Amino acid sequence: MNQIKMKNITGFTLVELLVVMAIVGILSAMALPVYGEYVKRGYRAEAKKDIMTISAAMALYTVKNIKWDVAGVVSAGAATATAVGLSSDNYTYGVTQGTDSGSAANNDLVINNLKYIIKATPQNYMISDGDLVYNHLSYGCWFDGVSSPVTASTADTLSMACNSNSAGEAF
Repeated sequence: MNQIKMKNITGFTLVELLVVMAIVGILSAMALPVYGEYVKRGYRAEAKKDIMTISAAMALYTVKNIKWDVAGVVSAGAATATAVGLSSDNYTYGVTQGTDSGSAANNDLVINNLKYIIKATPQNYMISDGDLVYNHLSYGCWFDGVSSPVTASTADTLSMACNSNSAGEAF
């Protein structure tokens, strides 16, 4: 009686390993772009928070100095990102003052030098993302993938510019 003893072979074949590697490659190719978008959303949310912090610093300066003067706030350095303890590798922040005739606009009392724009411009990893802009009327807009067409002199038109930009998003 001839008995053939079979060894217990353990392990994976090369084909099995290649199939598993192909599946992992396909899954990672689908997951990485989605993950990248979540990271960008997180950085964008941080920039929105930073803009609100700068706006709050401007309001605090106004209360402490008993006057609303954007030029004074900017020149005093109270509205800079570093003055309020902000630092970002992905955005640069700027505050610009608009001109004002002193008349009523948008059903709000307009005081001289009230108009302003706080703008977060993307850089580094976020360079392909669009500008985040916030105005004196507490209206913010993200211009997806483009530079903001709004300047401090056209600060009142931010809502119209945001609505006309189909890729934009108000905040």
